[in-house]
Amino acid sequence: MARIQRWGIWPLLFAWLPIIGDALPLAAGWIRLNALHCAIILIAGKLLRYAMIYWGMSAVAG
Repeated sequence: MARIQRWGIWPLLFAWLPIIGDALPLAAGWIRLNALHCAIILIAGKLLRYAMIYWGMSAVAG
């Protein structure tokens, strides 16, 4: 939680990670960060994740 307080909303880009990903949005809510800004960053992080998955699958498929 200290990192979220230190860095603001930017660590939420990593909310898609398996272990710490669940704790990041919870910590953001706990310290009452702006919900709209958090939602935008969370959506951007998840879109980047799925874009990378799509890119990887299309590269493998040829």
